[in-house]
Amino acid sequence: MATYHCKLGSPQGKVRNLILEGRDESTLRENLEKQGYFVFSVIPDSNHSSVAGIFSRLLRGKSDKQLIAFCRQMATMLRSGLSLDRALALMSDQSDDVVVRGLYGRMAADVKTGLAFSDIMGKNPDHFPELLVRSVKAGEAAGSLPEVLNNHARFTEAQRKLRSTLTQAFVYPGFLLMVSVCVLAYLLVSVMPKFREIFTSMGASLPWITQFVIGISDFLVDRSPLLLVVLFALIYELREWYATTSGRRKVHGFFLKLPIIGDLILKYSILRIISTMTTLLRGGLSLTDSLRIVVSTVGNQVLYESLQSTIPRVESGVPLSEALSSTGHFPQMVDQIIRVGEESGSMIELLDGLGEHYQIEVSELTELLATAAEPALMLATALVAGTVVISMFLPVIQMSMSVKF
Repeated sequence: MATYHCKLGSPQGKVRNLILEGRDESTLRENLEKQGYFVFSVIPDSNHSSVAGIFSRLLRGKSDKQLIAFCRQMATMLRSGLSLDRALALMSDQSDDVVVRGLYGRMAADVKTGLAFSDIMGKNPDHFPELLVRSVKAGEAAGSLPEVLNNHARFTEAQRKLRSTLTQAFVYPGFLLMVSVCVLAYLLVSVMPKFREIFTSMGASLPWITQFVIGISDFLVDRSPLLLVVLFALIYELREWYATTSGRRKVHGFFLKLPIIGDLILKYSILRIISTMTTLLRGGLSLTDSLRIVVSTVGNQVLYESLQSTIPRVESGVPLSEALSSTGHFPQMVDQIIRVGEESGSMIELLDGLGEHYQIEVSELTELLATAAEPALMLATALVAGTVVISMFLPVIQMSMSVKF
């Protein structure tokens, strides 16, 4: 998902500047227009990959916690008999965050004017995801708003824990890789040139491995400005290419074919699809409406297009299990369980069980990949760094042996 700076006109005639995430510019525009906004501009966030962009994404955990607390507290107060505007006013009074306090206060005022709770949420897409807005709309119609809010809180909490597990599993391997690259760069750029001067002054005959490493070191030192320019140009071009649909399709398709990693991506995506679908169906949305929202949550372009292709078929009356099976990207077990759910009328219960199965699968694969990555990186680092160190000291050993002889 990419980040965009959006300038919007609200249905009330106010101009708003928001930072939103979307699959691409056209999809984000379409979603905003469906919510009643007039879109002035949608500009990609150039800082999305910068330190500032990374830091802003790290704050996502905080917003998730706020959303979970909001849903749970609102569900509790509504179930206890408080009116919607009174519950929002209490939420505003209890909040320590100035921005959040103001938001809840405005929402309470909007409720008093007669606006529906879902419409009020839809006016604040930077705080309330479309998934929640649509679920609340269905909950309002069915009279099950507290249950919908509780379901969304459980869903968001499960997704937050899963993201946290995946992040923690790869923190150490990522740190190890970064340290390894820094150590290798230091040896080649700073240490090796000094050894080369020593060898040159002594007129030593250098082994082929030492000559090879010195050649790499000289190239890095002499051509470093050019290499940096080429590197930044390559990164820019790759980012531009990846921003296209065809670029994402090729990259995501490549990752899906990788052993273990591809399996993890597929099962994580299926878990998200199942969890989101279950939450929406339990909230009272129809299958086709749920499917449209689920599609927007899929991050892999290949799976996104596969799932997108099922919508017109399901709308025309084709069973979801058959539509999914025809894509060729979803395991047979998923198709079969959904087929049983369609035939028995117990889709939500079966999807719950399927979600638990994939939760276990994703956890096991994450642990396996993290466990395998650490020794693999350590071995690769030892081999590369060891080769450089041996190339530095091999001539010294040879000279000492010849002098001794």
